[in-house]
Amino acid sequence: MIFPARSSLLAFPLVLAAICCGVGCSDKAAGLTLTSLKDHRKFAETFTNAYASRNDNGDLDVVLVDDATERAVAAGKRIEPVHQIMHVRVLWHPSRDMKADDPAASNASIHWYVMGANRGEMIEYQGTAFINVSRTTFTDRLKLSIVNARLKPVITRGDLKDPIGPSRVEGTIYARDNVQIVNRLLAEVRTSVAAAGN
Repeated sequence: MIFPARSSLLAFPLVLAAICCGVGCSDKAAGLTLTSLKDHRKFAETFTNAYASRNDNGDLDVVLVDDATERAVAAGKRIEPVHQIMHVRVLWHPSRDMKADDPAASNASIHWYVMGANRGEMIEYQGTAFINVSRTTFTDRLKLSIVNARLKPVITRGDLKDPIGPSRVEGTIYARDNVQIVNRLLAEVRTSVAAAGN
């Protein structure tokens, strides 16, 4: 769990549970494993849902949301001030013979935003990834396999404290096609980032 710099805990829905705690993610759209590059501790993070769409350039945008964000989207309400959103953009599809450990094997960018309860509180993680994309048997879902990704905190504002540092990320994302929700969530992210910068 991310703790604030002050003594009391900052309550928000980001829960980074140690792998040994047996976090299950069978009912989630994404189950990711993060390994700290500093001390090799492993964490698990799940997201309630994921949505996908193609932008005007043909890139694949996938937005992952947590419980708080998902409830707001389902109710058509403004997203709660305490939430997290991950934005994955896949720029090109790898060929079958390309290996994930190839130095040039980076076809996606990742931005992970953790927003606190108070205005301007935010941690932003950024990184690159090698991601394989395939269509599942459900025609409205894409499967994204994150084989090799690196993230690091680039912005920390307010009382949030980053517990991970630079990390390696692996996992699988199942995203539903929904351009309207993707556009709305990305607009919310831009608004939140702008507020954190003021």
